[in-house]
Amino acid sequence: MLAFALLACSAAQAAQAPDYSRTFEFVTRQLNKMCTIVGDRYPDYTVSGKWKLSGPSGWTAGYFPGMLWKVYERTKDPRWLERARQWTEPIAAFRNSDRDLNFGLLFMPTFAAAHRLTGNGAYRQMALDAAAALARRYMPEGKYLRSWGRVDDPAEQGYIIIDCLIDLSLLLWAAREEANPFFFQIAQNHALTTMRTAVREDGSSIQVIELDPRTGAKRWDRHKQAYSVSSCWSRGQAWAIYAFPEIYGYTKDYRFLKTAQKMADYYLEPLPADHVPYWDFLAPNVPNEPRDSSAAALAAVGLWELGRMTTEPARQKRYREAAEKTVASLTSKYLATGAAEAEGRILIHGTLHKPAGLGVDESLIFGDYYYLEALLRMLDGRPVSGAAPPLR
Repeated sequence: MLAFALLACSAAQAAQAPDYSRTFEFVTRQLNKMCTIVGDRYPDYTVSGKWKLSGPSGWTAGYFPGMLWKVYERTKDPRWLERARQWTEPIAAFRNSDRDLNFGLLFMPTFAAAHRLTGNGAYRQMALDAAAALARRYMPEGKYLRSWGRVDDPAEQGYIIIDCLIDLSLLLWAAREEANPFFFQIAQNHALTTMRTAVREDGSSIQVIELDPRTGAKRWDRHKQAYSVSSCWSRGQAWAIYAFPEIYGYTKDYRFLKTAQKMADYYLEPLPADHVPYWDFLAPNVPNEPRDSSAAALAAVGLWELGRMTTEPARQKRYREAAEKTVASLTSKYLATGAAEAEGRILIHGTLHKPAGLGVDESLIFGDYYYLEALLRMLDGRPVSGAAPPLR
């Protein structure tokens, strides 16, 4: 099959980096297939190899059009622009939702990217509206954004999850766009609260924290997608390795860079030889546990950024090489072939939610998105779009 033919290599070739320009062509071909397969829906994750489709309000809906915007940015082909608009614009209806925290995932890869690439002020306004809705979830006494539940519902108001660090980029972007220090402070406070309560001393992480809304003090460590409350879910770790460097890029608060380094060091220590982690670092049956290629793709982007941001030469080299090895491994061993290729899948061997038995050893649309982001870094040797300067 195509991916195998492009990416399989001899022992002599294995020491060389894959041909990422040809890999990018493979990704665009897979996206072409997806555009036909999904119709007016949005790919989420695969079930027995077939895409499970959702509507524009699902938490993963921004990733597919986000990939289309990235391809348009690189190719400047108007066909990709039209596709990106087609799957972006229905998401606008949810910009004032009060249901959960996923505004960053929905609006940064879509409307913020669309404004940057087209200059269309309507796209900018949709993203700013979403940022305002996200800000309404702020718990001022506890100094965090509640992750779950409707804004006016007291149930679950004390919960934060490490995944939602990724949503802070929308507030930080909006703070710069509108010169709004309130958005900036909310994002910084939430990141500090997450850093204080969800990152252990050894650099490992806890997915779910229950806080006292009146003080921000930790009540309990919880888990949802991890093996246990004391283990370390690899994608949660990767969310943070991706997000903290991005937050540092906006804030220039050195605490975020140091935390990202500590978490990266923990992540790298137990990695298998192919640089793709098991779904939980402390799952009981390692090495006979499912991998999570989406965690590897996320971490690769964060590691690349850490290699760019840190001033310590040894760390620069370690993080940059780890990112390169991860993308090379995903490219040579984790791309779709055969029936998976025919379905328009890109990365295989992802794990969505092992405790619930969802999306185990499947494809995940956000894994594909972050793989494309990492791939573009390998192609360009630089960030796809530079982090914003701190708000003054």
